[in-house]
Amino acid sequence: MAKYYYRAKKHPEAVAALDSAAKHNFKADVQDLFRYGMSNYTLGFQRDSLGKLVRDTIRFAQADSALALAQKASPDYAPTVLYRAKANYYAYTPEEAVRNGKAKPYFEQFIAMVSDKEDERNRYKKDLLLAFKYMISYNELVTKDDTARNEWLKKGLALFPENKDLAKIAAPETDSQ
Repeated sequence: MAKYYYRAKKHPEAVAALDSAAKHNFKADVQDLFRYGMSNYTLGFQRDSLGKLVRDTIRFAQADSALALAQKASPDYAPTVLYRAKANYYAYTPEEAVRNGKAKPYFEQFIAMVSDKEDERNRYKKDLLLAFKYMISYNELVTKDDTARNEWLKKGLALFPENKDLAKIAAPETDSQ
């Protein structure tokens, strides 16, 4: 049932089906854990009565927990690592997410998993850019490590030389030299 609901993008029903299965002692497999995590991740983005985005940090935490279990069983599955990073990122405002560093190990791992593979790089371009910008910001705001910041920027620009955001981040660097 959960698989059907998940594929139909009926995420509340998918979560309910998996919750019910767990209450009745059905053992979740890796795919169930992934679906549970992804459904909670999707439900983490809610709209208030005015249509304004409201982040549901509990849903993002549930997503991360389920994805962590899925990752244990299948550590080399890039989408699991990516969505753990994104669950830990989107649970907070962008600055809070960078400062608390919860997404950092997953963004680092995700970059390492896909950046050397052209097909994966193309498939996850938007997510890789988010990961690189996160790592650049983390080293700028938290560690204040210019060498690490510049290394992430250099890696990002090497993979995506046409990206305007990365070029804009690099611009102040070239102005001061």
